[in-house]
Amino acid sequence: MEVYQDEMDRQLDLYERGRVLRTMPSEAWQIIKDTIHSYTEDLDQQVRHIAPGDSSVVPSQAALYAMNSFEEFFLQDTQAAIEFAVHPSPELSEYLVGVRESLDVLKAQGV
Repeated sequence: MEVYQDEMDRQLDLYERGRVLRTMPSEAWQIIKDTIHSYTEDLDQQVRHIAPGDSSVVPSQAALYAMNSFEEFFLQDTQAAIEFAVHPSPELSEYLVGVRESLDVLKAQGV
């Protein structure tokens, strides 16, 4: 049962994040994406201007790789959360229906 609850907690967290992200105005979301992308682009420009024998080539390339990966994962994870909020798993849907029904019973009892 503990594994189930941990997984349900993870799904609830992802669902809530996605719900909040869905309500973000598209202009705000575009600013966030553009800002993160500009960091990657700035780093890319810096790496392009480093001479091949310079001792900072490897660390700079590593930083660019990390920033590029961050941008990619951030966008994927954010989109995945939004998608999950729109189409939750059957288990989460069933859980949410149960929670709503329980709340309706409590309201009917005046609790």
